[in-house]
Amino acid sequence: MMQAQKRSGHSLTEAWIGPEDTAWRTYLEQSSHDFYHLPGYVALTAKRSDAKPIAYIAQAGDASLFVPLHLRDLPDDLGAASGLKDAVSPYGYPTPLLMAGEGERAAHGAELLSAFVEAARAAGIVTIFLRLHPYLTLPEAALRAAGTLIEHGPTVTIDLSRPDKFWTETRNGHRLNIRKLEKAGFEARFDHWDAFDDFIEIYRLTMKHVKATEDYFFDRSYFQDLRETLGESLHLCTIHAPDGQIAAGAVQTEVDGLVQGHLAGTHPAFRKRAPATFLIHSIRQWAAEQGYRWYHLGGGLGASKDSLFAFKTGFTKGRRAFRSLRIIVDPKRNAELNRTWTTRHAPDASLEDQTSGSFFPAYRRRPDPVISTAA
Repeated sequence: MMQAQKRSGHSLTEAWIGPEDTAWRTYLEQSSHDFYHLPGYVALTAKRSDAKPIAYIAQAGDASLFVPLHLRDLPDDLGAASGLKDAVSPYGYPTPLLMAGEGERAAHGAELLSAFVEAARAAGIVTIFLRLHPYLTLPEAALRAAGTLIEHGPTVTIDLSRPDKFWTETRNGHRLNIRKLEKAGFEARFDHWDAFDDFIEIYRLTMKHVKATEDYFFDRSYFQDLRETLGESLHLCTIHAPDGQIAAGAVQTEVDGLVQGHLAGTHPAFRKRAPATFLIHSIRQWAAEQGYRWYHLGGGLGASKDSLFAFKTGFTKGRRAFRSLRIIVDPKRNAELNRTWTTRHAPDASLEDQTSGSFFPAYRRRPDPVISTAA
């Protein structure tokens, strides 16, 4: 239900809404956004994390703010805080969306983010972790006023309006491999959905090969729900060997001209031939032909400059920053939760150890494993 109040000389109307609320889609129809903001995607990912999909929406004059979230109960072992909640962005880059006049974004952004934090406090939310978008940016001053802005690292992006740069910015090794695969008769197919089940298995085998954490494993129903939820915004690219076998595949999304690489994999039998180079090359060519604007490859694992990041940088010089925002809504409750966690899981930790960690919120970090000294 929308609630109105006076703020800074004009009325502020705000509400917490669910994916079924028509106000959710109405807002997105008026604002630049990505697939991470779609109500179906927020609901789908909430199901995996045992959270409640919600969004905060506010209007102040001609400016408005929209924040998609997963609302979570606090961990069971923090029983003294029963009834409190915390919130986190869904997986990906579901940044808050701000609509305001170009010269008014900084002031309205600060005002509306402040109202968001106040609304969260009234709702019993202790902390909020927001994943920001490399393209859909908010005024930095407004973000820093609301919480702690964290720079995680660069992500890799291709300007699709300049296909003339595709080949010149591609690393020599990648170019050589792409030519070899083309000469050998490998080909790319788009939205060949008969191959979807094969792709799902290839993705699973790839995650097993790279020893990915549990968070990166998705069952078949997730892929099916993803396709149903995103509809024409989801695309499948498969790389086929001359005999028809699928050597590699990826699902990517397109919303408002922005193509996002989502999930990809390589068949074990073709790893030495590195068909992922041909996969990315094919996607960028296809996306440019569709008239899309950007192809965002993402970054390394956890935004680190690892081997995955190095592979992606072999296609383009384009970079965008990935950042997050940490908001401690209720400092007193947050401190209590951190003390409770420390008492139960790390009673010998110093105050510096309790507060210097990189995990947020600290009371959700996993305890260090107990190493047995028994013979």
